[in-house]
Amino acid sequence: MLRQFGADVVGMSTVPEIIVARHSKIRILAFSLVTNMAVLEPSVRGDDQRVQGMNAEQLKEFLSSGRASHVDVLKEGGRAAADMQELVKDILEHLFD
Repeated sequence: MLRQFGADVVGMSTVPEIIVARHSKIRILAFSLVTNMAVLEPSVRGDDQRVQGMNAEQLKEFLSSGRASHVDVLKEGGRAAADMQELVKDILEHLFD
């Protein structure tokens, strides 16, 4: 649905915090880091021929194919950490020049 509306990225946690902060009259600067791609394919139906005859373990592996795990998200976040730190340092230096 969001793709059909033209969305490229969907955040998972920034908005609620910003709403509360703005309600409290706090100025906000937010960063979002995209760490994984969404699964854009529709789910497989139970009557799909590809899943017929699979045991529970095979089905679990098949359905999780292409999805990011928590470990994957942490790894991508770690890769971007240095860049994010430099970005914040640069912004702060320019704010207080």
